[in-house]
Amino acid sequence: MKHLLVTLALSGCCMKCVEPEGHTSFGTDLPSSDGKTYLTVAKSGVGAGCVLILDGKPWSSLDAKTPVTPGTHTVGCRDGESMELDVTKGHDVLVDYWGP
Repeated sequence: MKHLLVTLALSGCCMKCVEPEGHTSFGTDLPSSDGKTYLTVAKSGVGAGCVLILDGKPWSSLDAKTPVTPGTHTVGCRDGESMELDVTKGHDVLVDYWGP
């Protein structure tokens, strides 16, 4: 009985560790309402003075839901770190966190 209680307690702990559907380490990734593919970079997730770059080109669409092609994209600041995102066709991806 003691082992059963420990197992159940650990199971409950692990279930709390799982991200809710659509949540990622950088924001959210959910199917879009119209089946098109979008990327939004939240202004709150970008540091002061960041010149946003998408796939090597300046991108001024902060807080704007912007159509993108499906596939791998690199997003970051011109003078800072960047990250690669895999954007699934028909999804709406929101980036609101740049941390580790």
